[in-house]
Amino acid sequence: MTFNQTWPASTAASDAAGYVLIDPDVLFRMQGDATIAQTGLGANFAVVQTAGSTTIGRSKNACDADTVATTNTLPIRIVDFYDGPSSSVGDTYTDGIFRFNAGHQLTNTTGI
Repeated sequence: MTFNQTWPASTAASDAAGYVLIDPDVLFRMQGDATIAQTGLGANFAVVQTAGSTTIGRSKNACDADTVATTNTLPIRIVDFYDGPSSSVGDTYTDGIFRFNAGHQLTNTTGI
C-alpha cells in the first residue's frame, strides 16, 4: 500500500482509497501568496487554486492575501499565525492557521 498526499490525473488504479475530512473544526496550515498583516487575524480569505507538484507531492494552493475581508462567502478564515524558522507574521509569504468557513455546523461565517 502506498500513501500519498496527491493523486496525479494520469494515475490509474482500481483499488484506490481516499480519506475525507468532515470535522468542521479542523485547522490547517496554509501559506499566503503575499504578506498577511497581523490585522488580518480573524478575517476571511479566498484560496488561490494552483496545480499541485508531482515532484514534492503537495498542493500549491495558497491563501489569497489580497482578499482579506469579512465576507461570509469566502472559504477560509485565519485563526492564528504560524511562527517558525521559515515564517513570521507579516513576512513575504505569511503562514497561517486556517479553518474552513462553510458548513452546516458553523453559526458565524462573517469574519471580524
